[in-house]
Amino acid sequence: MRVELTPTKVRRIVQENTEICVQDVSLLGAGFDFETYLVNDEWVFRFPNTPSEADALVNENHVLNGLSIPTTTPVYEHWLSRPTGYPMPVAGYRVIRGECMEALDPDSCDTIQLAKDLAKTLQSLHGACVNHKRHTVNLDDFSSKEVVGSFDPVTVGLTTKEQSTAIQFVEQYRNNNKKIRSTRIHGDLGVEHIITKASRYLVGVIDWSNATIGNRFKDFIGLWGWGGDHFVQEVLSHYQDRPQHIDWAFIRVHGLMYCVHRLKLAVLHNHNYSSILCNRLRKRIKETRGMSPSDLP
Repeated sequence: MRVELTPTKVRRIVQENTEICVQDVSLLGAGFDFETYLVNDEWVFRFPNTPSEADALVNENHVLNGLSIPTTTPVYEHWLSRPTGYPMPVAGYRVIRGECMEALDPDSCDTIQLAKDLAKTLQSLHGACVNHKRHTVNLDDFSSKEVVGSFDPVTVGLTTKEQSTAIQFVEQYRNNNKKIRSTRIHGDLGVEHIITKASRYLVGVIDWSNATIGNRFKDFIGLWGWGGDHFVQEVLSHYQDRPQHIDWAFIRVHGLMYCVHRLKLAVLHNHNYSSILCNRLRKRIKETRGMSPSDLP
């Protein structure tokens, strides 16, 4: 059962379990798995919503302790395994300053430099020695019912033709159970978890709760949702491996569903850049029109 949080309750939890003199608390982000609060404009505290996500937070702490990649990642200076006032573990780290990549328009960014930085980070991550096993990536097909249902809450801003195009594109995807070369992956590398500076440089990567062992191309899904084939190719131009036909299908189809998921979440929480995410989804749908998911770019 989800535990209800408020800034007042978070203030009390932080004050009772740390030495921080709390002056200000604000909600930083609310998702299906975690609620995140900014304390004194300096500390980020992550609260899992359910016991299963508490396990994910423990996994994240373990991963971050052994991670060494060429960008900034959270450092948990406050690890509250059994905090007073909250039934699950809570973690706090110093805020990583910068812009959330999700809010940026690719046309206003230096995508060449961003691609270089991301490729360097991903190459390092995917080449690292694996020392944890949480779960592997699920490559299941999408059922027609699941696809149609996913679009239902986000029909505002999408034409019937756009919805039909997207649904037909996703329904072409079939997992061929290809044997993949499993590596350490972030597992949830949406652009909402990428911090940049001056719309040009990679500053940091956050939210490692889904870090696992699996298909390395899962870490390209969010990048495709943000910038389509073109941006993924820019990243790949500095990356060692190249996707095959089935890999492109995996990236694009899951990338399209990622865009839908992010838009649904933004609408649910009345986020101020819902319109940006809607336009981004429309662009990705337009790019897939007349294309097979497995076509090489």
